[in-house]
Amino acid sequence: MHNLTMLVLIVSGIVLCMVDPSYSNTCNCHCGHTYYGASTDDSSKAPYGSKANPGFSCKDINTNNGKQNGIYWIRLTDDEKPFPVYCDMAAGGWTMAFKAVSGVNKNVYSTYTSDQTYSEKVFVALEVTNRHFNHYKNRIVLKWQDIGPTEARVVLYKIGKLMKKLKFNAKGSDKLN
Repeated sequence: MHNLTMLVLIVSGIVLCMVDPSYSNTCNCHCGHTYYGASTDDSSKAPYGSKANPGFSCKDINTNNGKQNGIYWIRLTDDEKPFPVYCDMAAGGWTMAFKAVSGVNKNVYSTYTSDQTYSEKVFVALEVTNRHFNHYKNRIVLKWQDIGPTEARVVLYKIGKLMKKLKFNAKGSDKLN
């Protein structure tokens, strides 16, 4: 683990659909975090927030099933392929959308404003530690205005410990303001 500082952008209020699941299951993924979801492709048996039965946001999953911080699967629309995200369930279902790690030889602004994701399916990149020595960005940043988050948080972690957090009203914002 690198002794580095990182900033994490976490968003809330991107719930596009609400459902009422009734099945829950947990297992551990290779990254050491608790991973919420079964390894089955049968969505009728899979817990809500798994790859086979993804939610629409962490807030959606938190409301319907997940109550612990960890890695869950979401999709932004019904016809989109799911992708893994880190969910801060203790704070009400915040979704990590971007992470910048200090010491990485890649421009943070260029990474954030580019038209591609970074490490979106790398599970260790979803940790709030620094074991993945690179920035992280998922498609939420790319589709910011379509999604319309209501709030955003910038969180400063050092060696996996939360040091500072700032919360902003994100209504009507784009990914830069």
